[in-house]
Amino acid sequence: MHLYNPFAAIALAVSLFVATAGPASAHEIRVALDQAFPIRLSETAEGVAIGNPTIAGVSVQNDRFLFVTGRSYGSTNLVVVGGNGRVLYSGRVTV
Repeated sequence: MHLYNPFAAIALAVSLFVATAGPASAHEIRVALDQAFPIRLSETAEGVAIGNPTIAGVSVQNDRFLFVTGRSYGSTNLVVVGGNGRVLYSGRVTV
């Protein structure tokens, strides 16, 4: 798993989150190949991890707004962590 800090690696950061998701909830995000899916977070994110960055990528715009991009067909997982290491989102991304 690759871990990205949204403040230290905005250009490198990876893929997604569901704006309506509550803390530590699991949802599936579906994104088309070579398309972006916007995610507005309800809380400030401090870290973003994508299981397989060859399937989906995440672009961090700021600490509350992400884009998930489909890179190749398949599925992986996305985890967004907030303050004190609390999991804000954990779910599957399918391209």
